[in-house]
Amino acid sequence: GCILDVMFIMDASGSVGQTFDKEKELAKNILRRFRIGLKNAKVSIVKFASESKVRVIHSFAANQTEREVFDAFDSVVHSSGTTAIHAALSTAASEFAEHARKNVATQVALIFSDGYGEKELEREAEMLREQAQYVYAVAIEHKHPINYKELVAITGEEERVFTDSNIEELEKLVVQHSRGCKEIHELESADSAEVGAGPLRLL
Repeated sequence: GCILDVMFIMDASGSVGQTFDKEKELAKNILRRFRIGLKNAKVSIVKFASESKVRVIHSFAANQTEREVFDAFDSVVHSSGTTAIHAALSTAASEFAEHARKNVATQVALIFSDGYGEKELEREAEMLREQAQYVYAVAIEHKHPINYKELVAITGEEERVFTDSNIEELEKLVVQHSRGCKEIHELESADSAEVGAGPLRLL
């Protein structure tokens, strides 16, 4: 397997209330693709709503057993309130800076959000991209419009934003990351890449 530091940044604010549980389940199904452990994938979970509710639920420095990581995920609940995406990105960048395995692991961050934040976030997004080679944004099953422009500002590239229309492309990337780090750039631009694993379950 590939040595990865994988972070899940979960929006628990009021604007994602109707889709929070489904995004959380998608995140957990993505997580199931990785072999969790100190010599494989280490996992961190950041939860955010308002600025005062930004929390590192599980750190890269914490115990990295499958049970403990999934227990941490199960503890993430919807908070409601405003959406401090900028603060979450800053916290995520700090977590990578302090606890990621630089020059050993590949750093991957996935943010689940509709993109509607309360403040400008370009500076914090750049901070995160300086720490993580791959930053992806996911917004699924939203009944209201998403802020696509802000999601692109977070990831730096349109190809790294995933919505209902292209969620299968995220599946291909997850499979590739879980198998190994080679040829990831080619896969990002290849719409016809063959995937041998089963589909990600959204429900």
